[in-house]
Amino acid sequence: MKSSIALVDISVDPWLREAMNEASRRDSGHHAPLATHVFVRDDFKIVGAAGIAVPTLTFWAASTSTPRESWEMTKLANERMASLHEHFLAPCSPDSPFFPLMGRLGYHRLGPADFFEHR
Repeated sequence: MKSSIALVDISVDPWLREAMNEASRRDSGHHAPLATHVFVRDDFKIVGAAGIAVPTLTFWAASTSTPRESWEMTKLANERMASLHEHFLAPCSPDSPFFPLMGRLGYHRLGPADFFEHR
C-alpha cells in the first residue's frame, strides 16, 4: 500500500514542534529554518517540515551608498523586522559586501544555501 503524506500546521498542537525537533535531531540536525508546518506520514511519523510564510528580510543598498548609510539602512531594516518577528531570515549572497559583516550584524549563519524564486 502506498503511504500518504499530510501537511499539518505546527500551531495545531504544541506536541508537533517538539516531535519535529526530535525528528530533526535524529536526521543529523537537518531542518527547515523557522518551520511553520510539518509533513506527517500516515503512520504519524514526521518526515519533513516547511516554513510557509516565514518572515524573511531582503535587503539592497545602492553601490553609491556610503558605509555609514549602508549601516544605518541595515539597522533600520533590522529594527523594523525585530518589531514584527522575534526571529527572521536574511539571505545574503557570498559576493555581497555585507556577507563578511553578517555575523557582526547579529546574524547566525545557517550554512551554505542558494535561494530560488518560483515564478
